[in-house]
Amino acid sequence: MENRHLLYTLLLTVFTVCTTKTIPAAFLAKYLTTKGITNSSVGMLFACFPFAGFVFAPIGGAIVLRVGPTVCLCVSLLVSIFCNVLMAFSGVYWQYLVVRIVMGVATIAFTTSMYSLCPFLFPSHLTLVIGLVETTLGVGAFTGKFVGGVLFQLGGFALPFIMTACVLFLCLILCVRFLLAVRTRVNPSGSDDVLVDQRLISLDKRERSLSDHHHHHHHRQHFRLASAPSSTQATRGRTDTRQCPLRRGRPHSGWWQRRSSAPPGSPHP
Repeated sequence: MENRHLLYTLLLTVFTVCTTKTIPAAFLAKYLTTKGITNSSVGMLFACFPFAGFVFAPIGGAIVLRVGPTVCLCVSLLVSIFCNVLMAFSGVYWQYLVVRIVMGVATIAFTTSMYSLCPFLFPSHLTLVIGLVETTLGVGAFTGKFVGGVLFQLGGFALPFIMTACVLFLCLILCVRFLLAVRTRVNPSGSDDVLVDQRLISLDKRERSLSDHHHHHHHRQHFRLASAPSSTQATRGRTDTRQCPLRRGRPHSGWWQRRSSAPPGSPHP
């Protein structure tokens, strides 16, 4: 598979981004209640993350189309890094709330960009790559709580977020490294639009080839079905032409037939 190193980098990044959703679930509620924050406020803090992604998803798709998936992916990782650092050193509830909202927006921007890049980076193994991405999302979802609990027990409230920011920074460096390599190999100018155009041209050629093959096969089948009745009609026409002289009283095969206009019962000539 081509771009194998880029695939491993994307899977690591997907795993790390997914764990940012579930790592705080192991300790954040208990930690905030010790500071006098109510349970309803804690629930709002957890609910704002997916709600922000829900609201931003349509807008994020339009931004990805306008700016390019590579730029959006890198910017979303950069925003996630800063949000994790701010989360580690925040001490007020409204700061936690704002940071969680921004993290939800950054996560949905990353997901949209990543899924937009997969068809162009792995056109020959798209189904396999999508399956690996979904598997990585599941692994990150159920291991995040365990990782968050272990890190919180080892280093307190700030350590899980600091470790997540460090891993995301490593993923950002690797993504920039391998994405730029792919863009340079496909297009020396390094433009996202040209990269997408090159991939789209390749996919369009394959779709046109399949469409032409299907149209040719359909045309041949339609021609066979259409030619059968026409040949039958032609045969009937020839039969009628051969029988026509018999009705008009012309000689046919040595016999003299009467005219079709003769009254019934009239004698033969």
